[in-house]
Amino acid sequence: MNIHRDLPAVRFLYDTHGSALPVFVLLLPILLAVIGAAIDYSRAAAANTKLQAALEATALAISTKAPSLSASELNVQANAYFSAIFTHAGVTDWSINASYSTVNGS
Repeated sequence: MNIHRDLPAVRFLYDTHGSALPVFVLLLPILLAVIGAAIDYSRAAAANTKLQAALEATALAISTKAPSLSASELNVQANAYFSAIFTHAGVTDWSINASYSTVNGS
């Protein structure tokens, strides 16, 4: 009796009855890619939601001051307010270009 042939790992390697392992090995890279894509998408969606909320809050906060400020002063205040309320670890290198136009009634 060979003691090495009785080990479960060795018996598994020599077993020819099942075919689940090759299928699993072939599907593993696809499964990992799908999981990675889902994680990336959920992080991007969360960053987009936080960005949109902070941008809307900034627009509401500076909307009362907008008529009395120049475009450059409006940009400075919008960037300062936005940077104070928007904190997301994965988002860097952003800028706000707050511009407005007046509509002349005719």
